[in-house]
Amino acid sequence: MTHTPGPWEVKNGCNVFAPAVRIPLTKNDYIACTGGLSGTDTIERDAANARLIAAAPDLLEAVQKLLPLAAKSFGALTVDLDAARAAVAKATGGAA
Repeated sequence: MTHTPGPWEVKNGCNVFAPAVRIPLTKNDYIACTGGLSGTDTIERDAANARLIAAAPDLLEAVQKLLPLAAKSFGALTVDLDAARAAVAKATGGAA
């Protein structure tokens, strides 16, 4: 499984207040809005969620590169490495 290539970015988009995560579908289309649905989130929380979602491909790539190195260098940290592997598997649909 591969995800839509980036860059993913945060822009205002859903409405004046809600940040949107722009993942390139078309020039003017974005894939997700991060706020305004429950009525309880703040603009700051919406923006933080949008930034986290937009950073996801970069975070995934960084962890995938670090896992083999960490396993060689820090084999005793298997619990932490297992958690990182589980996060990668979750992000990639099962392939760590």
